[in-house]
Amino acid sequence: MLPSEEEFENIVHTIFEKHWIYTFTHVLAGVISVWYPFLGILFLVYQMLQLAFNKRFFLFTLEFKEENNPRHTAMKIAEFGAGFFGAWLFKKW
Repeated sequence: MLPSEEEFENIVHTIFEKHWIYTFTHVLAGVISVWYPFLGILFLVYQMLQLAFNKRFFLFTLEFKEENNPRHTAMKIAEFGAGFFGAWLFKKW
């Protein structure tokens, strides 16, 4: 089933209309966690807590915002996973 037009616009906004530094930090956390697994655990727990409390924290502006959702959390975890998997492959190679 394809997403509605509103859902599609939300997906596009989540992926392309946020500042690049946030994606970079999620990927970097994934890369570093290959060597420091505890960081990966902290990242995942932190993301789940943000989702559970329906809050989002923006490190570079030091502000909390309402409205978190599973799709947004999944995107952050996917960015983390991409960094982790890429670094893990590099380490194994």
